[in-house]
Amino acid sequence: MVLHPAKQVPSNGGRPPESEIAALTGRLRSAIKWVQQAGEVEICRDNDAEKLWAEVYPKLSDGHPGLLGAATSRAEAQGLRLSAIFAIFDCSVTVRVEHISAALAVWDYCLASARYIFGDATGDPVADRIREGLADAGGMV
Repeated sequence: MVLHPAKQVPSNGGRPPESEIAALTGRLRSAIKWVQQAGEVEICRDNDAEKLWAEVYPKLSDGHPGLLGAATSRAEAQGLRLSAIFAIFDCSVTVRVEHISAALAVWDYCLASARYIFGDATGDPVADRIREGLADAGGMV
């Protein structure tokens, strides 16, 4: 593992300005209040969101091998949950394209993080040592 020197950060540690924190806090409070008043509701996608979901669903369902696949399985279920959370954050019972797009952006970040952490590891120590040995030797001839 290669360690890189720490990046310089501002004196506030990279914390967003108080005005941004206040705005997000206000939106979150509004969403919580809205949910409490709405009670039990059904959340549905609009037509455009339904079309987008139909396009992205197959790729989300494909899965990945090894530990990466184990860590990121059920991507479609997580994407569905995230899109509903984004709709609720907008005080809406309708999932729109922007909610799905936001959910996919979060999921892409999660997938990239898992790929960085697990790489091509299978979870089988013997198979992983063989794979590493082959990679170190330049592959099979």
